[in-house]
Amino acid sequence: IIIPGYLKFNLQKGKFKRISRFGKNVLKIGSNDDKTIAKETIETLKNWFSDIGAPITLKEANIPETDIPFIVENAMGTIKLWGMSYAKKSVEEILRNAA
Repeated sequence: IIIPGYLKFNLQKGKFKRISRFGKNVLKIGSNDDKTIAKETIETLKNWFSDIGAPITLKEANIPETDIPFIVENAMGTIKLWGMSYAKKSVEEILRNAA
């Protein structure tokens, strides 16, 4: 559920080179434009998750958007525990992308 939302977040922030490399090298997506490859990579992953029966969105997993603030708080604890650095606003944006 979170991976497509996270990738979309990075794409929106202009951080699409790694997504593009993944698309080219792992998913064999061919195009000349890294941003286009990144978008196709996200869609291909979403389609794959759907094909294997995995939920793609919070809604598909019966998680209401009203739970996002609670999930953010939980995630912030995990982020701190793992020594990662994400702003609360970024985590919420990633989750909203996954809604």
